[in-house]
Amino acid sequence: AQAILAQAVPRSICWASSRNAWMVKVVLSWLEWGLAVTGDTFQVKELLKSHGGRWDAARKSWTFEPEKKAELLSALRGSLDGGAVEDKAVAKLELKPCDEGFVVAGETFPVKAILKAHHGKWNKALGGWVFPMEAHGEVRAALDASPDVGEVEDSQGKRRVGGKQGAVALRQPMRDGRAVSATGVKMEQTATERRRVKSNASGAREMTAVQER
Repeated sequence: AQAILAQAVPRSICWASSRNAWMVKVVLSWLEWGLAVTGDTFQVKELLKSHGGRWDAARKSWTFEPEKKAELLSALRGSLDGGAVEDKAVAKLELKPCDEGFVVAGETFPVKAILKAHHGKWNKALGGWVFPMEAHGEVRAALDASPDVGEVEDSQGKRRVGGKQGAVALRQPMRDGRAVSATGVKMEQTATERRRVKSNASGAREMTAVQER
């Protein structure tokens, strides 16, 4: 009976089952000071060694300098022994205003080289890298282009998750008494404007007519 059952099972299913059992999975993630590779690393031990990896018995992981990530990720994905590779080594950052301009805070270690290259200054009290406000666009673009950045919360109204940007419903800077809004965000009148409209009936009618047009 067992022989008959074995003959009835398609060879493709047997091959797929054995292949799934053989397939390995490794995970890349950030440590406080560098990069870690965990999972089924025994199958790719020689590859990890050849790229400068060091075995950390306490963490049960292979550790690398952060600059090795792109090289290592490419090697693992291109290796027949690599199997599935999950990249969790992406930083979460926050851009927020400060007295000197703005600060990049959060998991900044993986992108330290980028922040230094754009002349950022480390501020221990703020827990981040400080830049003048005029550098915001340039720094933000560099962070968005980095594969080591996964999520960016920006006080200026843009949020990036997994390489995508989306508008955030934050109050925009004021200009000439009106709230400057992004596309699709309704303009708001200030309390001063509303009082002016109430005190001037003809002005209110004029504003209504303009809005209706």
